[in-house]
Amino acid sequence: MGALDGVKLGALAAAGLLALLWQTAKARKSQRAVVEHLTRLAEERLRLVRLAMRMLAEPLPSDAQGAYLFQQLDSNLQSMTSAALELSRRLPATRLLVLDVRNEELPVGVPNGYGGAPAMLAQMDAAGVPRSQVDVEAYDHQTHRMVHTLVEAECAVRHAKSKGWRSLIVVAPPFHLLRAAMTTASVAAREAPDMAISAFAGSPLPWEETAVHSQGMVGTRLEFLDSELARIERYTEKGDIHPWAELEQRFVRGPST
Repeated sequence: MGALDGVKLGALAAAGLLALLWQTAKARKSQRAVVEHLTRLAEERLRLVRLAMRMLAEPLPSDAQGAYLFQQLDSNLQSMTSAALELSRRLPATRLLVLDVRNEELPVGVPNGYGGAPAMLAQMDAAGVPRSQVDVEAYDHQTHRMVHTLVEAECAVRHAKSKGWRSLIVVAPPFHLLRAAMTTASVAAREAPDMAISAFAGSPLPWEETAVHSQGMVGTRLEFLDSELARIERYTEKGDIHPWAELEQRFVRGPST
């Protein structure tokens, strides 16, 4: 082998070593990025768990001026009726807000058993919730072609703001409460920053029981949880729900006096 061949081989070896080092560095950088991403994801998941645990056991604010009862499919109304009755007994001065949604008037109706406001009000009447404590707010069925969590949150916050309420309780069954409260708090942050939002869970319903939720989705309530968590992530990315760190701060209450 001549001297020139030796130089060529040395150059090739050096180039190969540099390529190997570059690939190794690139792989390590990629691994670090993956680890950092997973760490951030774990932190956000932990934040969501904290929010969920807090909302499911939130003490009722004694000075709440209003409580919004989120629309539910008929199979879940028992949870809402129990919550409304308890609120009426514990907070008799708090207004109970119901949007007068009529499924038959929605351009895009909800299938699989949704009686709208009439069904909810009928069950509340039967349970003994005083109608004198209930505010039934008109729903614009043409502007809002369908009913969903975001539009309900917007209507509730705007009604509360028009009444001068400084605090609003969000009421929903346990499987829907987290998204309902996070969405309402996000709307309040945009439209009524001084309004305090708190959460109150309806009575528990069997997780393994087949029911209907959202836009007529059929499944067990345990399956609804997967859908709810996926929607929270999707609507956070979309911007409908504020970053979870911001929302966690919005739910912080001052020390009891």
